[in-house]
Amino acid sequence: MKKKKAILIIMSILLFILLFSLTYLLFRQFILKKNFENDMLSFANKNENAIFKIEKMTLFSACDAKNKIASSTNFTIENLYQYTDIALFITSTSEEKNLENTFQKVWIENIQYTTLPSIGEPKLYYKNINYFSKSNIQDENLIKDKLEFNITSEDQANLDKPTLYNNLANPIVLSYVNNNVKTDYTITDTSKPITYDRFFTKKM
Repeated sequence: MKKKKAILIIMSILLFILLFSLTYLLFRQFILKKNFENDMLSFANKNENAIFKIEKMTLFSACDAKNKIASSTNFTIENLYQYTDIALFITSTSEEKNLENTFQKVWIENIQYTTLPSIGEPKLYYKNINYFSKSNIQDENLIKDKLEFNITSEDQANLDKPTLYNNLANPIVLSYVNNNVKTDYTITDTSKPITYDRFFTKKM
């Protein structure tokens, strides 16, 4: 009888511990779920009252080539590349200029290509607005993982490096470059120029 009572007491204690553990886990999951929902709701509310927005986007697409042999009758292309310059014009939803609606910190990350071209080597660069639509690509401005901008209020800033005026005066300018579309290709007829330019602006 004593053994049976001892076994029943032990089983009761184990059952209580099991029920307590399950209740604790369920309660903890409920709290975590509630906190996650509150975080998402807070984020959504902030987005509804976004301070900044992209007003318009201007694109310019062209191609150029780096040659290694040139003469009056022919030249050999080392690297035929296509580039598309992208200018993103950002505006504030508020007409009042204060600390809240001026740039404090800007960066771009998690850059992904949804579809890769069948030929070439695509890369993305930061570009000085003064070189927009020109085949001036600075190798040191290649974007790898993350692009961080220097925010400035100076009247004349150096835009060769990623820089934005805090009053939204200049757009974010990027250049999508697809290198080596054609390599080691010799053109014998130099009398006819090769051109490919496209330019358009889209309101957001």
